[in-house]
Amino acid sequence: AFAGTEAQNSLSDIAGHANEEAITVNFNLNIINGMGDGTFAPDQAVTRAQFAAMITRALAVPDSALAGYKATTFKDTTGYGWAVPYLAFCQSKGILVGDGAGNVMPGRTVSVNEAVTMVMRAVGYTNNSAALVGVWPANYVSLAQNSNLYKNVATAVGVTRGNAAQIIYNALTVDKVEVSADGTAKVLSDRTVNPKKIVNMLTTGLNATEDTDYTVIG
Repeated sequence: AFAGTEAQNSLSDIAGHANEEAITVNFNLNIINGMGDGTFAPDQAVTRAQFAAMITRALAVPDSALAGYKATTFKDTTGYGWAVPYLAFCQSKGILVGDGAGNVMPGRTVSVNEAVTMVMRAVGYTNNSAALVGVWPANYVSLAQNSNLYKNVATAVGVTRGNAAQIIYNALTVDKVEVSADGTAKVLSDRTVNPKKIVNMLTTGLNATEDTDYTVIG
């Protein structure tokens, strides 16, 4: 259960939406912004650049650190100056890759397969992970399904703002991992020793705490 009603009180177009709780949490954690006019536009499409920004914010990268990402090797970022720090950060961490020809396609609607892949990479999975079976996108899709990233995500090819909020919401409590050279993924916590020692997006930088349930504070 998540506490916090700021978004519900300030966004006029999310009441009753299938992803209302996810939108509220993302808004309250400053992961996804509103449209500036009191609305959220939950059914509006999300671009690859926008989703890179959302993932970066979900990882609680401070502005001071983000300022160091001033350039990217992608050659199609003209007109997306606002997104360059996010794209560069995600590229440097292996979260976002291009088309193999130097393009990142920042203005293209991000697909659900791309979004869940970026999320699983953000929590630490790499292409050599033994948990990835087969080829992309099936390998990352299966991993994302096992991590419940698809819970309450509408079936669609492209990601909407509501779906983006839901995917990230689902990811907030996924354990972060570290993948070794042999492909073994080690969870960055030991619940058998300390059940409260949980390492995920909520507990590593975001203004939130996690205990028996999850509570958004601040």
